[in-house]
Amino acid sequence: MARLHIDLAEAAQRHATSFDQLLPGALVLATPEAETLEAGWGPLLQVAFPPGWEQRPLAEDQREFLRRLVDNDEVWHERIAAGLARFAAVGLPADREACRALVAT
Repeated sequence: MARLHIDLAEAAQRHATSFDQLLPGALVLATPEAETLEAGWGPLLQVAFPPGWEQRPLAEDQREFLRRLVDNDEVWHERIAAGLARFAAVGLPADREACRALVAT
């Protein structure tokens, strides 16, 4: 099942024209219940936070996706270094509390 999540996330990243098209699925993949690895939610993070996102306040869809990732303990497990690199690659802090503060603003 995890491989299907990864394949779908990668296809969505390639074909979506905006994150709001992907939001329902992205929210599911960001929850612990989905048991999705970084390879599943990581490509969606790139779509949710495109270059230049820092110049504007977070949109509600960005905020909700990031909130779900912040609340997911598996995202922040110490062995998930590749996942934390995904945060840095899109300009997000690779620190859970810093992301939590960003969601709260």
